[in-house]
Amino acid sequence: MKLFKYQFPKTAHFNIHSLVLPHITGFLNLKLIHTDKALQIEGELVGKVEDKDTITLIDPIEGTHYEHNVIDDIPDLSVEETVAMNEPTEPKVSFAKLSETKPGESVIMMDYGSSGSGKTEFHGTGGSRAFIIDTGDGLETLRAPGFHSRHPNSDPTIARVAEKLGQRGNITTATAFDAVCDIIDFAMEKINDQWDVLIIDDVTALRKFAMNKGLEVGQKLGKSQTLAKAKEFDATFFAVQDYGAEMDLINKFVAGYTSIFREKKKHLVMGCHERITLVPPRDNQGKVIIGGEMVIKDVRPGFTGKTFPDDIVAYFDEVWHMESVGSGDNIVYRARTQGGEELTAKTRHGGIFPVIVKNPNLLNIISAIQTKTPLK
Repeated sequence: MKLFKYQFPKTAHFNIHSLVLPHITGFLNLKLIHTDKALQIEGELVGKVEDKDTITLIDPIEGTHYEHNVIDDIPDLSVEETVAMNEPTEPKVSFAKLSETKPGESVIMMDYGSSGSGKTEFHGTGGSRAFIIDTGDGLETLRAPGFHSRHPNSDPTIARVAEKLGQRGNITTATAFDAVCDIIDFAMEKINDQWDVLIIDDVTALRKFAMNKGLEVGQKLGKSQTLAKAKEFDATFFAVQDYGAEMDLINKFVAGYTSIFREKKKHLVMGCHERITLVPPRDNQGKVIIGGEMVIKDVRPGFTGKTFPDDIVAYFDEVWHMESVGSGDNIVYRARTQGGEELTAKTRHGGIFPVIVKNPNLLNIISAIQTKTPLK
């Protein structure tokens, strides 16, 4: 009478399998069948042994269970076969000399600055093959006659994203963060032949979308009561864990999509507002001057957290601080490509960009990187 049939996968040159059986009384034949990938063991309860390839176990005391270790040793291999088994697996990546690689196949950039510093104007210079996800009501800048007079051939594709608001401006269900992700995924997979650079204008609004989603997730997980209290009192007071959820969502977003854009060889630009840290002034002895005017400690991209703004910039090739000088028809936009102790800015394309780029043009910047041509 056949009792069982087990298969043990072969995971190494030498395998030991432990076979534990329930209470059996009588003769038990174990038949071992070897294949390249597994050891098959068949158990049969018989009156006598007939198969020379079986192992016979006898349990003379009813109630004792079998525990049998089966040693599964792969037959001896030839020298050639042994060497082949020890060969390293060929990696599924390509190798090339640095001189054979193309610069600027995927430019990952962040621009940040105060309101009116020219961020949206700069985004509009991505040309007609730019795809702008508008989250911060910046389209009026691109619709203005002044922009069209300066960039008459720029006609980017626009996708507008906002939360759906109910009475008194309250959010009924957070959908905007997922909507931004859905737009990027669709653009990448379905219409990737229609655009070269995707621009998010701006990340400050995206952070709010992430916070809204984080509040809902936190409530469902029992980690935050902020949303429930906001509905009860018609006022929102964020807790520490809410900011943590926002930061986690934004970090996942930036880390994931910067990697995807590099893999797909598409350009990504994210604009955000600046965050200025002010500290009290101090005298020569280091004592705080009471009543003195606050001093700027640093200017960084507007992300939540003490160190998060510094961590997030690591994902970007270019982090430029946007500035504006003058007003009206005499306004001059400029970007600072290098920073210092008080200002966060960087470029990974040394020798191409000066410290100050006047009236920065996104298409010209990408072209300068790809052709290794210094921008004047």
